Amino acid sequence: MQPGSYLWYNLASGEVEPVCYVGGVMRRFFSKAGAGKKKGRVKVTLSIGPVPGTEGGEPKVIITALNEGEKPVILTGPGIRLPKKRHIILPLPVGRVRFPCELQPGEDCCVWIDLKALVQQMYSRGMTDSCDIVGFYSSGFALSATSYDSDPLRFNAGEWLGPRA
Repeated sequence: MQPGSYLWYNLASGEVEPVCYVGGVMRRFFSKAGAGKKKGRVKVTLSIGPVPGTEGGEPKVIITALNEGEKPVILTGPGIRLPKKRHIILPLPVGRVRFPCELQPGEDCCVWIDLKALVQQMYSRGMTDSCDIVGFYSSGFALSATSYDSDPLRFNAGEWLGPRA
């Protein structure tokens, strides 16, 4: 092991794995998760509606990931891509999962953001016309990061603004 490295006990597998701190961020090396190998098969969907398993309430923008591959995949965080190479990263997303998250084959996870919050973010960036937005999940850190993207969703922030004072 190198200086700055520690050991991490993985409760799921019962194994001890090496960990190192890089730039103040903990980085775990997942040998079983296929780190450093070809991109996994994760299907990402972006939708608008109520949170699955709930009734009514304010509409949400929901980003869902499903591991369609045969190996576990580590997701490090979700976000939404906007036009002109802009994006919204959800550092502390609301959902049924904590990041980083290991998705086993066949497992899924979802996070959401209030529709009003997304509209306000887009409006503050001057985006009130119809445009395509894409939900994504990142896997990995920095230069080794992989992105799993949803199909584009046509979205018009202006329709959701409501009456402005």
